[in-house]
Amino acid sequence: MCEKFTLEELSNTEKKKIILDNIEIEAYEYFIASANDMSVCVGTTGFCGGDTGHGARTYLKIEDHTSTDLMVRFKESDSNHDKTGFKKAQTLELRFGGDCELRSFIDTLEFAAKVLKTQARNSKSI
Repeated sequence: MCEKFTLEELSNTEKKKIILDNIEIEAYEYFIASANDMSVCVGTTGFCGGDTGHGARTYLKIEDHTSTDLMVRFKESDSNHDKTGFKKAQTLELRFGGDCELRSFIDTLEFAAKVLKTQARNSKSI
């Protein structure tokens, strides 16, 4: 279940419009100031009843503003040779098309948050 809250009430949050495949997405960007500064921008059209042709559009961007150790590893699926390895990144953007992809992405992020919260809770404080 999604928690109910008003996105506009969150501090350090800015409402944005993202265009993917000529479809407008309402997104929210949140700025995190710490020893590193970074932002996350996320939004979706919500479920639209279809696959990538007619379904949802979902967007996530994580961006380094100062001193974030952000690395990206990817493998090109249309390549005959393996191009894997972590590379320094300033921005990571993900785009999903389709209702099933929206549900799967939500489930993936919820799982990741549960694992990280559990591990952080079980770790020793500095």
